[in-house]
Amino acid sequence: EETCPAEKNCHYANSECYEDSGEACQSFSSVQCPPRCFIRDDQCDDFMCSDYGKDACLAANCTFSDEAYRCYHDTGMPCDSYDSWETCPPGRCLFNEMDDICYMRRCSDIYLESHSDCTDATFASCEVRNVNGRDICLEKNKPTPCYVQDYAFGSDSCPEVCTPLHSDFLCYGEGEIDFCNKHKSQYSCSLFDYCDWIDDECKGCKDKPCATVEPSTTTTT
Repeated sequence: EETCPAEKNCHYANSECYEDSGEACQSFSSVQCPPRCFIRDDQCDDFMCSDYGKDACLAANCTFSDEAYRCYHDTGMPCDSYDSWETCPPGRCLFNEMDDICYMRRCSDIYLESHSDCTDATFASCEVRNVNGRDICLEKNKPTPCYVQDYAFGSDSCPEVCTPLHSDFLCYGEGEIDFCNKHKSQYSCSLFDYCDWIDDECKGCKDKPCATVEPSTTTTT
């Protein structure tokens, strides 16, 4: 190790001395991966903001979120343009690992232990509303979204602006984000381009839009 000269871009690993040729990180094996690169999933790769701890975050021109306790880089692009947890910027966006989507953070994503959890939110102006017997945190001065208005068995209480999904007892609003696993029918699942109907279950897909072929029927019953 003493004969491995760092000043010549060399580094010592696995009992060998390796030279950093300056090529792209992806061109090195995980054993030969130079210190300027990061080993991710046993592959040599470039550092991402999410790879840095709190102290190194700002020095790498990244932003640190104390709430999420992670380092990130927000490019200002729409949330759905980010395709991984590592790149999805916390604060204004959330990443749903089950559905593999990054989406704009909503008041309804706040878990209510007390009303102040909602009213003290800093990313949006939120308020608590009672929807079908449940207290839910929602954006102030905006209509109640369809995705929180699931209805009781045997009744159809979806408002006129929503489409009732009778088989799932849910209400659907075009353009709204909802979680795939809430939807138990192929038709309901096919309404979301990030969901795929696989083995009789609605699941998120990696490559979007999903490849699911919509059912030939358009009925919601």
